[in-house]
Amino acid sequence: MKRVLLDHCVPRRTRQALAGCEVATAYQRGWSELKNGALLETAERDAFDVLVTADKNLRYQQRLAHRRIAIVELPTNSLLDLLPHFTAIAGAVNRAQPGDYLELSFAPQPELFSEEKRPTSPRPSPPRRGRILFSAGKYSPFNA
Repeated sequence: MKRVLLDHCVPRRTRQALAGCEVATAYQRGWSELKNGALLETAERDAFDVLVTADKNLRYQQRLAHRRIAIVELPTNSLLDLLPHFTAIAGAVNRAQPGDYLELSFAPQPELFSEEKRPTSPRPSPPRRGRILFSAGKYSPFNA
């Protein structure tokens, strides 16, 4: 059973793709504040096999040549974009060997609505009487 660490930038629900693996998050382990180099060293020391990250700069910021931990780089950290590709993520984690760096890329998904079939609002918007800035449910009117 592979031990997999999800970086702090990876959605927690990604663990659902990794059935059959022992999965922990950097946050659960108390490592969410660790920078990349320290995180890699700590994960290796705790015998993790794979780090799953969405950090595109990791390979350029760290020397990965002598690392024992495999790294799987996701193309995004958007859960909605990752959900259709959970099988590919699981496959990459399962085939990762010590020291591997696997960069995943997914073909773009088709739009749910084309421009002409995009749903419209059921009611017309009210007339504009000035600018209103919304912040946390409160508003401040400013007359133009």
